[in-house]
Amino acid sequence: MKTGRYSLKDLLTHNEIEQIIIPEIQRDYVWKSDNVNKLLESIIHNFKKKEKTTLEIKAQGETINQASVVEYLQQEYQKLKYNLKIGFIYAYHDRDFAGKFFLIDGQQRMTTLYLLLLAVYCRLADKKDEFKTLYFNSEKLKVDYKVREASHDFLLEFVKNQLLDNNKHIRDSVRYYKSEYDKDETVRNILINYDTISQFLNQIDELNDFLDYIENYVELNYFDTHLSEQGESLYIYMNSRGESLSYQEIIRAEIINTQSSDVQKKVVGRKWEDWQNFFWSKKLENENADKGFEEFLKWASIIHICNQENPEIIRTKPEQSLREAKENYIHQNPQRTKEQKELLFKYQTSQLKADSIETVFKGLMDIYKWADELNLNLNWLSDKISVIDYIQLLPLIFLAENGKWESEIQKILDLKRLSYFLFNLKYFESVKKNPDNYTIVALELVKNLCDSSKTDIISFLEYDKFKGVLTDSEKYKLVEYSKPNSLRADLEEFVWKVTLDKDLSSFLEGNINVLFECLNDEIKYDTVNGVYTEFDIQLLNDYYIIFKEGIYMFRNDDILRRAMLTVGNYLYYENSESWHFGNKIERYTFLNDDEEWRKLLYGYRPKNEQDELIIIKFLKALKLQKGNHQFDYKQYYRNLREQFKLKDWREPFIKKSFVLKYCGKKKVLWENPTRIILLDSVKASKAAEIQCVLVKAHFEKWKMWIYEHNCCVLNFNYENGNLIPKDKCYAIDITYVNKNWSFNLFHRDEKLSSEKLSIFLENGWIKTENGRVTKSSNMIYSDDDLEYSILENVNLVCEQIEILIVEVKNILIKQNTI
Repeated sequence: MKTGRYSLKDLLTHNEIEQIIIPEIQRDYVWKSDNVNKLLESIIHNFKKKEKTTLEIKAQGETINQASVVEYLQQEYQKLKYNLKIGFIYAYHDRDFAGKFFLIDGQQRMTTLYLLLLAVYCRLADKKDEFKTLYFNSEKLKVDYKVREASHDFLLEFVKNQLLDNNKHIRDSVRYYKSEYDKDETVRNILINYDTISQFLNQIDELNDFLDYIENYVELNYFDTHLSEQGESLYIYMNSRGESLSYQEIIRAEIINTQSSDVQKKVVGRKWEDWQNFFWSKKLENENADKGFEEFLKWASIIHICNQENPEIIRTKPEQSLREAKENYIHQNPQRTKEQKELLFKYQTSQLKADSIETVFKGLMDIYKWADELNLNLNWLSDKISVIDYIQLLPLIFLAENGKWESEIQKILDLKRLSYFLFNLKYFESVKKNPDNYTIVALELVKNLCDSSKTDIISFLEYDKFKGVLTDSEKYKLVEYSKPNSLRADLEEFVWKVTLDKDLSSFLEGNINVLFECLNDEIKYDTVNGVYTEFDIQLLNDYYIIFKEGIYMFRNDDILRRAMLTVGNYLYYENSESWHFGNKIERYTFLNDDEEWRKLLYGYRPKNEQDELIIIKFLKALKLQKGNHQFDYKQYYRNLREQFKLKDWREPFIKKSFVLKYCGKKKVLWENPTRIILLDSVKASKAAEIQCVLVKAHFEKWKMWIYEHNCCVLNFNYENGNLIPKDKCYAIDITYVNKNWSFNLFHRDEKLSSEKLSIFLENGWIKTENGRVTKSSNMIYSDDDLEYSILENVNLVCEQIEILIVEVKNILIKQNTI
């Protein structure tokens, strides 16, 4: 029989196939209900999508009306559109046993499909004879078990029993040899799975249509291994449609061919089926297990490659370093997918062995058993995985199979510790940017662990060359774990809880030292006896909650920025200086983004702030206020602002919300504590002295506006005796330079300006160089007195401006210009 793709019915009724036999060397029928349900769900899913299609068939422009031709072509079209491919099966035949095809791979699927056909035909009473003709001719099983004689005998009796018109269960038959059959795994699973199939069929309304779908739309790729033994190419085309072997099937054939004996080839073939069956059960919405299983082969390859020390085996370019060569096999670049697949294929067919794959599979099975405990994402098994996830998964697999433990409990604990350590690494910005490299680093780290016959992650403290992952933060935790005390389990549970808080940990990039530092005054460690005399895990947890609720949740809110200023200066220096207004002025921000927040959390101190971190002070203040009760953070932040009494540069930022709101991206230019320039919220290039912004806000109802960084303009006129802003009106231009406030007056209509301003000249004012008018002393106020704060000085200048406005108003009224 030719290698090719066949519908289930075409395969089982092929004129060359009398029986498909599961030979003695094969294992039992081991599929459970879960496996069967997944296969059935795939079939029913595609069956329900199937819709009848009416085609217009033409030849040489003429419509074909011959019913048989049209019907045949429509059926073929339907099959192409709605078929379900369920993978490969492998078999061989022996000329001494004509018509017998011995299955070496695919027996679980074939057995299940045979039981499915039996169950459907038995539901359709008028079709039982048809089943006998097609699949049980002369009481000869089309799919026959030879694993043990008992398996064959039972299946034969079971099919006969189901085809009888009575409803007697096989277990009630005198032919059911209880003492023998109850011990047979194949028998037990046939009975259980047949019941599963029967229950599943209860949801099918159109059984005849469903039977048609099973027989004619469910397709298998049949591969005759006898052909390859005769030397034909493994790249053989599957059939006249020109379909080649799948990627993984070629690898499978190559790996099997490296085995030294036929027995060993069959053993590897059976293992391969185990691996495929596992990924079939985890394929989720995928059409088949190919994606997940190919991803698994990639894992096996990466682990194998990362243990290679000979660059010639994996190098693609002569100048490549060993690390660069390894990275080529790991990355997930959509533009290079084909290139990498070819690279992996070459390695897998030339270097990867069945034993290596089996080792990785065993390691995977170990961690799969404890997936929840280890915080593993099982969607990875269906190809829902990215390279950064390799950093957690692959070292775990490696340790699970290469570590040595005295007990299962210790093994699970060490794997859990490693899993959370690796999971936390994925928050590191450096790891996110280069996951290829860090996958290799993580595997090297764990390989060192295994080579030293140690499995506890505190052994990482002995390694000096892994600074990229063994950061100060990670070492800090490992040191705490390694201290001889009874608190490690509590500490780990706390660290793991924070690690699983993905949003917060992503913000912190996995570094939670700030929480530990809050306890510096409260932890007591007895260095003589090597134990903690006081370490309150609950207090650590309290700081975690306070940090999350009081800092993290408000980090983008000015309410927190202003409250923290009451504790001290935390402005972040941007490491840049800008030329503004003829001076070189340093630029700072009020923690505008998460990166700046992290700098503060990791130890950044503003100039002249060398004592305890502001963030630590603030957290301790929050803890003192919160206690053990529900807490209104916003109200507390308001209270802090109201209680702030210091007369320094922070006062306007704390007391006046509009000051910080004015700053675009929370940036300021800082020359000294009395000269701070705010960068406008619309354009970072547009700046304003803080004093000008405060003055503008004072006259907000008159629509004062900022003209340049040190200039405020007040437009006004009169209507019904009220001073209001208006077009083509008078304007006072108020300038603040070198702590001095000065002014001039002009009219916005230049044509009328000279006439309108003449009345002021008549009242003793003088003309300026630019055609405006002012008083003989244009000074309004000077900020030279350092006894006054910024806010106090602004209040005083606003008083003087109001006096000036009254004077202007009186002149206008006096001259009857209303």
